Amino acid sequence: MPPLSSNSHSSDSNWDDWSTTSTSSDSGTDTSESTCSCSSSTSTVNFGYEAFETFQLRALELAERNSALLWPESAYDVDGEIAVERMRGGGFNRVIGLSRHSGQGDYDDVQHYILRIPRYPDSDFESDMASLLFVQNYTRIETAGLVAFDRSGDNAVGSPFMIQSRAPGTNLVLGFHDLDHAARCRLARDLGYVFRQMLETKSSVPGQLVLSPPDEYGHQEVMVGPLDAGNTAPFCCYNGSHGRPRDPLAASPYDPCPAANPPFAIWLTAIFRAQKTYLEILPDDVRNRDDTTGVSLDEELDGFIEMAEGLSADGWLDNVSCSLAHLDLECRNMLVDPGAAENLSSLAVLDWDGAILGPAFMSCAPPMWLWTRTADRVCPCAQCLGELTANDDPATPEARELKQLFEDAAGPDYLRFAYQPQYRLARKLVRFALRTQYTDKDGDEASEMLDEWHDLRMQNGAVHQ
Repeated sequence: MPPLSSNSHSSDSNWDDWSTTSTSSDSGTDTSESTCSCSSSTSTVNFGYEAFETFQLRALELAERNSALLWPESAYDVDGEIAVERMRGGGFNRVIGLSRHSGQGDYDDVQHYILRIPRYPDSDFESDMASLLFVQNYTRIETAGLVAFDRSGDNAVGSPFMIQSRAPGTNLVLGFHDLDHAARCRLARDLGYVFRQMLETKSSVPGQLVLSPPDEYGHQEVMVGPLDAGNTAPFCCYNGSHGRPRDPLAASPYDPCPAANPPFAIWLTAIFRAQKTYLEILPDDVRNRDDTTGVSLDEELDGFIEMAEGLSADGWLDNVSCSLAHLDLECRNMLVDPGAAENLSSLAVLDWDGAILGPAFMSCAPPMWLWTRTADRVCPCAQCLGELTANDDPATPEARELKQLFEDAAGPDYLRFAYQPQYRLARKLVRFALRTQYTDKDGDEASEMLDEWHDLRMQNGAVHQ
C-alpha cells in the first residue's frame, strides 16, 4: 500500500481483530505475536467495520487534527511522522495506536496514544470516560489516562472516540513468567498499593461514575450516579447484554467524606425487590426458569434479599465504607514494566469501564495468582482460581514472600475484607445486584452461593463478633 502521506505511515505490527481466546484488554495492549495483514477482514465481518487499510486514513486525519494537543512539538517539527498502528482490540472497542516520530530522527522520546472506538452504538461510552477521569483525578494509580474524547460522530472517524495515553509495559498474562523474583516482589508491592489506594478513595454514597451534562463551554464533571433499584437490566433483555441505566440528572457531585455506616443492606434489597416486581410482567418461561437447580428466579431473588438482610443482622456490614472498586482487576487488565524508574510504579491498571463506588469489601478480592500461579496455568483470573484457597499457606518461600509483601502494601482494610468467607460471598451477592445480563449459569452459581451462606450461618452462629 502506498504511504498515507509524505509525513505519516501505518504499522502492521499489531492487530485489532478480537476473538474469544484473546487475553488483551480493550485499552489496546498487544498480547500476542501476529502475522495478520492490514487487509484482514475479521473485524469487518464480525462487527461490520471498515477494513483497516482504508480506516487508517480516517484515524490519520483525526490524529492530524489533534496533533497540537497530542504532540505540541509538532508545531516546530514539520518533518515529523505520525504512525497509525493496527492493534488488538477487545469485545467492546476497536483500538488503534497513534504515535509521532521526530523529524530530527529522535525515536527515543515518542509519545504513544491509543484511539478507542466503541464497537456498538449503544455502548456505555460516557461511563468509560467518567471512570478514567475519576481515577486520574482522585487516585495515584497508574493507568492509560484520558487525553481527548468526542461523544458525537461528527469527526474524522465518524464515531464517538476517546484518545488515551499508552501506558508502558507488557500485558501481565504474558509478562509474569518473564519476571525474576526481585521484579515479582516489586510487582507485589505495587499491586498492594493499588488495592490500598482503592480502599482509601472513599465516597459518602455508593454509586456509578457518570459525566455531568456539558456546560455552555462543553465542560463536564465526573459525578456519582445512583446504584439504585432501577437496575432491572438483567431481565430487560434475558440472555442478552443490556447496559445499566446511567442518568446524569440523577447524579450528585462526588463527596470523598465517608458515611459512618452506609445502608448497604437497604440498597441491595431495594435492587432485588425491584427485580422481583419487574419479573411479574415477564413471560412464564423466563420467570419460571427451568435449570439444574429447579429454583425459579423469584425464589432466587428472595434468597438474595434474605442473604443481604442476614449480612446486616449478623454485623458483617457494620463500619463498611464506600470505596473505589475496579470489578475486573485481573492480569489481563494490567501492564507490568519491570524497567520503570524506582520512583514510579511498575504496574498500570487498565479497563476501569465497570468501576463503581461500592462496599469496601468489593475492592478486596485476593489476587491469588500472584502467589499461586504456575507455568501450566493458562488463565489466572479469579473466576478460574476461585477464592476458597486464597489464604492457604503458599507452597514455596518465594510465594510466601510475595503474599506477605502484597498484604503489607495493601494494608489492614484489605486484610479485614479479603479472606473471610462471609465477605467472599458478599462480593458475589453485590455482583448479582450489579449484573447487566442473565444467563443460565447464574442460577447454578446463585444456588451454590446461597447454600454456602446458609451453611456458614449454621456452623458459626448468626452474629459476627
